[in-house]
Amino acid sequence: MMFKMRKRDMKCACGGIATYHEELKFNTYDIDGWVCKNCGETFYNPEKAERILLFNKLKKAKYHLRLS
Repeated sequence: MMFKMRKRDMKCACGGIATYHEELKFNTYDIDGWVCKNCGETFYNPEKAERILLFNKLKKAKYHLRLS
């Protein structure tokens, strides 16, 4: 099948076209990314996914503070 690629779409490794979606779930957060209709693989926006992973890492860290 021949699909016309839109500006925000990208080519998947399987040979299909991954279409852009604005609301995908990533660790209970909504971020944008691409989903391939052919194989079902999801590609998240790397900048936003990295920010969420850093935020989760900071939430798990234990801080020992002393107020003076």
